[in-house]
This record gives sequence, C-alpha cells and structure tokens, in this order.
Amino acid sequence: MGFLKRLSEVFKSSLPAKSRRPLSGAVDREEAVARFLCHGSDLHAATGRVKPGRYLPRDGRTSVFRINGLELADIRSLGNAILRNPPPIAHARTIAAVVYDCGLTFDPNNEPARHADIVGWPDRKEHQKLIALKIAEVATTFRY
Repeated sequence: MGFLKRLSEVFKSSLPAKSRRPLSGAVDREEAVARFLCHGSDLHAATGRVKPGRYLPRDGRTSVFRINGLELADIRSLGNAILRNPPPIAHARTIAAVVYDCGLTFDPNNEPARHADIVGWPDRKEHQKLIALKIAEVATTFRY
C-alpha cells in the first residue's frame, strides 16, 4: 500500500464517524467547503477574516474540505486529525458556487476523506490574486 493511502487510513481512524464518510461525485454548487487556517497570520488582525492569500494555489491546487452535514465540533476534529503541526486555529467557510462563479472547479479526490482541491486556476499570478480576493471576501471565518 502506498504512503498516501496508509496516511489516509491513519487519519480516517482518528475522525468522528460522520467525518470519515467520503463524499462521492462532484461538489454541488450549494455545498459548503472549508479552508483550514493554522496561523494567526492567516487572519486579518482587525477583522479576524481570512486573508485572500490563503486561497492562492500551490502547484495549481488549493486544498479544501467538504463540510456539509458536519457540526462545528466535527469540522474542528476533521482539521485536527489532518493538520497536526500546527493544528488549525480556524477555518474559512464558503459555498462552492462562489468558486464555480470564478471560473474554477473542484477535484473531489477524497484523499483524505472529504478532501477536494480547487483547480483550474489561471496561470497569471495577478489573476489568481483577484480570484482569491473574491473567494475570501465572501468566506465566513470560524475561530476555535
């Protein structure tokens, strides 16, 4: 078994039962997705809102988790099981329609459970920044 598969199995075993259920199929427009935030610098000091830079892609992908049907405690547990060093201090929640309306799509790979990547980013950094700003403007931040 490959490293990522084994790592995924370890994470799954430490999650609450409903967080472990992988979601199949495409991300629905009305579906909520979360971007976990691990540093105070990910948030604007004055407002506590997520900074747009947290949505910028790495290697053409931005990692999010599908959180429909999860309570706040379940979302926090999901983040803590996957991101341990450092653990998340917050998450930014947005509706998938915002991402789709920016011309992006999702790769719902479920590795680990409930994971998806935002894909389809333009090549030019300035265009990426504008899209990240649009997503961050409508995201709601939940600090733990």
